[in-house]
Amino acid sequence: MKREEFEKIERFMLKNMNDTAHDCLHVYRVLNYAIQIADTIEKIDTEVVIISALLHDIGRIDEIRNPSLCHAKIGSEKAKEFLINNGYSEEKANHVADCILTHRYKKNLKPQTIEAKIIFDADKLDLTGTVGTARAILFGGQIKEPLYLVGNDKLPTKGLPSEEASLFREYNRKLNKLFLKLNTQKAKEIGIEQQKTMDLYFMNLFKEVNRNYSNGKKLIDKILE
Repeated sequence: MKREEFEKIERFMLKNMNDTAHDCLHVYRVLNYAIQIADTIEKIDTEVVIISALLHDIGRIDEIRNPSLCHAKIGSEKAKEFLINNGYSEEKANHVADCILTHRYKKNLKPQTIEAKIIFDADKLDLTGTVGTARAILFGGQIKEPLYLVGNDKLPTKGLPSEEASLFREYNRKLNKLFLKLNTQKAKEIGIEQQKTMDLYFMNLFKEVNRNYSNGKKLIDKILE
């Protein structure tokens, strides 16, 4: 793949980014993960991996404008049109479109090709570790989601999957087991290691918040007797 081709695709990506938690910095991290994974696997289309990583979130700008849209579906369609209009074969464009379509965690469409599995894994790795923790907090702020909820006992709840949305719930429902969803060996190695830092952060966050509420509640109850 020639650098000028990379830069043309990069410019198209940059024109389609307008989301803090899913910005171009996220795209570059996903690209870096994807290349690291691809480097450990033989007989793959590296060009498809690079293009798909660069363009995997170009549909988010449309989803922001209309939340009923799926950014993976819109992004796959936009990527295919862009590639065909820029001289790529329909086969190559379809392969990239498939990688983008199946990268989303919430959809039941599972990646089938090794290139699609790499993009799925690379995207999920950016939700692990300290960066993943920071992104979860950042995204929660964007959608006005609280860090935690407080129960009738005036103490923070545990963030069980059955509760209303919060950062605590997001961790217990999804973030603490993302590495189990990964397909490739390299991604699993990275994910398991980075999961340790995320688990440690949330363990300390739970302890700190609960200690604060518990100690404060004891004193307030004494004062208000």
